[in-house]
Amino acid sequence: MTPVEQEVLSLLTEDYYGPWEIAVQVPVERGRIISAIENLLNGGLVEWFGRPDDSAAAVRLRQVGGIAPDLSDDAAWTAPSPNSPQLLLGITDEGKRAYFDAGS
Repeated sequence: MTPVEQEVLSLLTEDYYGPWEIAVQVPVERGRIISAIENLLNGGLVEWFGRPDDSAAAVRLRQVGGIAPDLSDDAAWTAPSPNSPQLLLGITDEGKRAYFDAGS
């Protein structure tokens, strides 16, 4: 696991994060963050969640038939307004095991 992947997983052990938030918390070139997110998604360590606004509970995107954001699109990296739908990354149980086992 790369250092960027570890940083992203670390954030996601705390809460759900949108790409725009990850970019602030993990200050590296966007391409490295995209690569890390794609690797974590492909490894089943993280997944996409959605919520209709900032105050709503997040639900698995695949459960509601949602479409994951295109991370090559600048819009994915722009913070939505508080009353707008949000696409967020969340850690899976497998991701938690991978993260916490790596720290052992």
